[in-house]
Formats: sequence, structure tokens, C-alpha cells
Amino acid sequence: MDFNDGKFFTKKVVNLKDYAEKNIMPVYNFCTEFDKNYLYKGLSLYYSLKDFLKDDFILWILCFDNLTYEILSKLNEKQIKLIKLEEFENEYLKRVKKERTFTEYAWTCTSNLILFLLKNKNVDSITYLDADIYFFDSPKLIFDEIGDSSLAIIEHNFSENRKHFEKVAGKFNVSIVYAKKNEDGIRAIKWWADKVIEWCYDRYEDGKFGDQKYLDEFSNLFPYVYVIENKGINVSPWNMSSYPIEKKDDKIYVNGQPLIFFHFHRFYILNDEKYMPASRYYIPKKTRQYIYELYWERIKSTMNLVKEIYPNFNYGTKKLNKTQLIVEALFRFKAFENLYLFLSKLKHVALHSAHNL
Repeated sequence: MDFNDGKFFTKKVVNLKDYAEKNIMPVYNFCTEFDKNYLYKGLSLYYSLKDFLKDDFILWILCFDNLTYEILSKLNEKQIKLIKLEEFENEYLKRVKKERTFTEYAWTCTSNLILFLLKNKNVDSITYLDADIYFFDSPKLIFDEIGDSSLAIIEHNFSENRKHFEKVAGKFNVSIVYAKKNEDGIRAIKWWADKVIEWCYDRYEDGKFGDQKYLDEFSNLFPYVYVIENKGINVSPWNMSSYPIEKKDDKIYVNGQPLIFFHFHRFYILNDEKYMPASRYYIPKKTRQYIYELYWERIKSTMNLVKEIYPNFNYGTKKLNKTQLIVEALFRFKAFENLYLFLSKLKHVALHSAHNL
């Protein structure tokens, strides 16, 4: 079913040089989405982009609540462009919103946000980024690799002991999705946006999982899709055990390549002084020291910034009960993680087999 009418698309491809000459648009356009509970992480993402791109980018942010919009507005950062839900939501999104959890609805919005920006804003391309990623090196390295491609996605690259998660979560990860404003880019994103309107839930069902497993079909439907290869992109708790991590001259290397961005999956802020690096993952001491401590310093900086604007802000932290704290403490031991992964593999095999009956 066609939920996003193609007639709204301009057939003219935006010429980036035209905008550069008029000082209208920067070279890089990114987008992300979050609510008040992800505000600290979203701002940390923004400042990491700013560290490397200075003023040469725009981060379009879909705000899921008014408080997020209000605080970001008061920051008055010229590289941030805000989008209210009222501006973004169409009748189809409003309809499915009623029957989905917040997480499921946020997943539904991702592809539709990319599509919305390609349709309605003067951009040459859009790169979606999850709000919980953080750049340790220049994003330009990503675009150097993508080149002239109209569409680009990235694999999870699960470590060997987590490979079974791919059957349910999918081969590809939505952490970064690039689409150019041309016929090929728009066709793929429109297909994805239509699919998540039809079905997008936090469960595995009939070969689907959330918005993410649809990406597994991209290579068959859109053979021009480029799969990002650089192992320094989208390093995360689920794949980092595959790569040796080193630090040389204040620069972090993963598998011999510069770490470009890290995906801080399940990173919990416990309070102003404590954090949990990655719930239900074993994080080696070196990784915590080289990567997580740097991220935590930036998180604390954004916490202070937000509270200067809104002193009573009390969102974005995770409260764990005693049982959860005990379980998380056990994950500090590699042997316990190995046991957890063995049991999860049995569960995933059973789940996948049941759906194939």
C-alpha cells in the first residue's frame, strides 16, 4: 500500500553547489530523533559532530515532546534544526501511533523522518543517525567511502559469540542510513517508510523485527545500495569483542582503523555521578577507559548545560531495582556473559525454528 504519495517528490535533484554559492545549505545534513529521556545522549551526538565538522553541517532533530523542543530552542545552536511532531506527523503516523508503544512508534518514525526531509527540505542527501552514537573521528571519512552512492546502510557485524542475534535482529543496523535526494534514494526510503506503517513492533514475527529487519531486503530490492565496510564505523557492545582496541597519540583505533563512531547501546545514566556502560554486556577495562570514560565526560557536560537552562530537569536517568543491580554486577565477569550468550542462543534458535514451522 502506498502511504507516502510520490507526487510530493520533486524530480529535480538538488545541486549542492547552487546552495553553497548562496550560503544557504551546508555540505552535510544529518537527522535524528529523541525525547526528553534521550536529550543528554542526543546533545552529545550533536557536539561530537561539531567537534569535527565545526559549522559545516546541520542536524535535524525530531522532538518527541515539547520539553525537548523548548530546551533545544533555548540552546540556540545554529547547526540544529528542530522539527515538531505537529509538523511531521501525517494521518498514517497518527493512526498507528495509537496502537504502538513509544519505542515502536519511534522506530516507525525513523524512515518516515528521512522521507519527510527529502520531500520538504532543501537537502542534497540525508544521513540518519541514532541518538546514542558518538563520533571519535570525522564523519567525512564515512562520506569518502560512500562516494556517489544513492543509498548506504551498515551491518551489525555481530561478534562470533553473538552471531545468533542476527536471525532475529537482522543483518543490518539502523544506526546510520544514508539516502540521496534522487530517484534511487527516494524509492528505497519510501518503500521502507510504507513497510513500517504496515508493521513495526518490538517482536520477531514472520521474518520481521521492528523497522530494522526490513533492511535485510534492501540488497535484493535495491541492488545499488552500498554496504559500509569500514570497521571503525558503528563499533558497539555487540561487535567490539571481534576487534582489538588500541590508543595511539590520543587517537583510538579499532582493528587497526581509526574509530569513527561508537554506538552506545544500552548505556544507562544512573545519576549525576554514575553510569552503566552497557546493560547485559561485559565491557573490558581498556574499552571502558578509552571509550566509555570519554563519552561519560561529554554526557556530564550536556547534563550541566541542560540544567543551566532547566534546573528542575530530572529525565534521562535509569533506576534499577536490587535484582537488576545484581544481574548487572554479574556481567562484569566474562564467564557470566558466556553463560548468558549460550542460553540466549538456545532461545533464539528455538524462536526462529518455531516461526519457520
